[in-house]
Amino acid sequence: MPSGIVYLSHGRLFFKAEESPATEIDSEFAQSIRQRAFELQRRNAWKTQGRGAKFMSGGALWGGDPEDAAGIKIVVTGCARGSDGDLVYALQSPEISGLFRRKVDTLTEQRLLHTSDFKIGHIAVQRETNRLAMSLQHRGGATIAIMDGAGSGFAEVTQGESADESPQWFPGGENKIVFQSAGLAQNEQGHYVGKGPAAIQSLDLDSGAMTCLAEDSKFDLLGPQIASDGSLYFISRPYRGERPRFNPLHLLEDILLFPFRLIFALFQYLNLLTMMYTGKPLARSGNAQQRYADAGRMMIWGNLIEARKSLLESGDETSGLVPASWELCRKGADGNTEVLAKGVLAFDLERGGAVVYSNGAAIYRRDANGKTSRIHKDSMIQQVISVSDSVPSRTEPASGAEVPAQP
Repeated sequence: MPSGIVYLSHGRLFFKAEESPATEIDSEFAQSIRQRAFELQRRNAWKTQGRGAKFMSGGALWGGDPEDAAGIKIVVTGCARGSDGDLVYALQSPEISGLFRRKVDTLTEQRLLHTSDFKIGHIAVQRETNRLAMSLQHRGGATIAIMDGAGSGFAEVTQGESADESPQWFPGGENKIVFQSAGLAQNEQGHYVGKGPAAIQSLDLDSGAMTCLAEDSKFDLLGPQIASDGSLYFISRPYRGERPRFNPLHLLEDILLFPFRLIFALFQYLNLLTMMYTGKPLARSGNAQQRYADAGRMMIWGNLIEARKSLLESGDETSGLVPASWELCRKGADGNTEVLAKGVLAFDLERGGAVVYSNGAAIYRRDANGKTSRIHKDSMIQQVISVSDSVPSRTEPASGAEVPAQP
């Protein structure tokens, strides 16, 4: 794959070469699902044709759209660069989750894993061995699993009442991974009621020994990566898991909004029943993609990011989707931690000490000397992967780049 960046936006995968516009990376698997759905819809079209047929089939009631097959929700949930330049990514459809490898030489897609038991999240590839590590989202929690590059040897390596996510391999071919882990709290009925602050753990896959590399009771430490010099990079954000303090104004707000919330809850209940018995929701306004998900919001690290609200408040199209309290940090071998950038949603390491990161609306590169440049802008950026071995010769200077603060 040529030098550049791969990033995830709106659940779609894009590649941005150094001096070229971004292009979308299409999945053969996603296209085949939509094609099969379209053919099935075409074969059954006679059921909704003729006088009164559409009404009797529910088309008039539910607003049937002949383009629904093209709007099936299939999103990319994670991606990583392979050892030989190939691209590994996870796809999620309404029924199944899959892991795929896109060959850089033939541009063909190889299926590595196909399941309906869990949802695949973050992915990491060990460049020396081509082995894979990934987070698996189960009901109520998440675990870490590994497998070889050919798709065999699948095994879950973490377990327990925790949410283990964002695995990364140690550099140099070590049989160790680093990941974020947050404990889950349950009530007497066994239902999950909360999550503790995320700490950074390392796991030796040979001995099974687990070591805590960083933790803070007041902060979530997210998306860890180990650099070749042993430095630990991660995102730090304030932990908001505690119960909020009593506020009389919030109580008054709850009382005033109670009737509206009750009506909304009743509508959602009826909508769920309708989905169960008809397969279609009560609300059918907008196109297929808008019905499935609001394009102005996304779930990142367990937080619902309201993009339109953030952009309207800032008035800047490149303003980040997360507050400045989300900081990109580096913990050196001496134990000291420094803040490299603020308002960071995702990042990736490059050789030579450079870091590529995104605030959700633009992608930046911070070189080893601390100089920051903007290299691309888009909307709702969820993940960024560097496929460059060196810093490009030309980038766009970042406007209003924030001077890194020391903790």
